[in-house]
Amino acid sequence: MGAAVAGLLAGTPLSAFAGPTNEWFKTKSACEKRAAEIRDTANGAWCEYKKGKPRPWRLYISGS
Repeated sequence: MGAAVAGLLAGTPLSAFAGPTNEWFKTKSACEKRAAEIRDTANGAWCEYKKGKPRPWRLYISGS
């Protein structure tokens, strides 16, 4: 069992990243449009709402 887990971990790139970007948007639709552009490059992308910000929609990405 341990060898199987080690094999899976060996295939995971060390450069993988997941987290917020410095891109903020006034509307959800603008954020989702940018997220869709990023998803076209085989990375994950999503938007989250942050209350109390002038541009409350923040773009997050995951990928390498």
